[in-house]
Amino acid sequence: MPKFLYAASIQSVHMYELADLRKMRTMLGMTQSQLASLTGVSQSLIAKIESGKVDPSYTRAKKMFEVLESFQKKSGRRAADLMVRNVITAPHDWPVSEAVKVMHRRAISQLPITKDGEVVGSLSEKNLVEKIAGGDGVEDVLKKKVGDIMGEPFPTVGEDAPLDMVAKMLNYYGAVLVYKDGDMVGIVTRSDLLKKRG
Repeated sequence: MPKFLYAASIQSVHMYELADLRKMRTMLGMTQSQLASLTGVSQSLIAKIESGKVDPSYTRAKKMFEVLESFQKKSGRRAADLMVRNVITAPHDWPVSEAVKVMHRRAISQLPITKDGEVVGSLSEKNLVEKIAGGDGVEDVLKKKVGDIMGEPFPTVGEDAPLDMVAKMLNYYGAVLVYKDGDMVGIVTRSDLLKKRG
């Protein structure tokens, strides 16, 4: 899918893929007709672009993303508006079995992993499945220390990070950690993003 690089201002440069168009639009609660009206194109063209049937010109794609960015800024939705404040973490030296119990009990699919108060990794259902699929038995995996199988830490943003930035990061990561003055104050997951769509 083509990427469009453009400068929205002298201070900022944004890169988007056409696949981001529908995601950004729906997360902002905007219809195809509304976007079409604001960009001066037909609703059917928006539908074709979002389905990958048509590649728009650079100028047209730039206009669409500028409209979405402007709409997002007006909506004022930030990471702080989406985040869950009570972040559940697990120490790196916990048995995996204990971390899994917490995940099941709290109905969550990932955990930030800490060591000496700092986030050093992440544990997710994906980590567990990959280990088991790689040949480790379920019981063997559960007996390991969390630090032995954890993945890289989740990405971080500040409280004022815009919604579209968080959404793009969640395309590739199970969660985004939110920091304020160097301290972790919240977490945003894909399910949190969907809950806030309305």
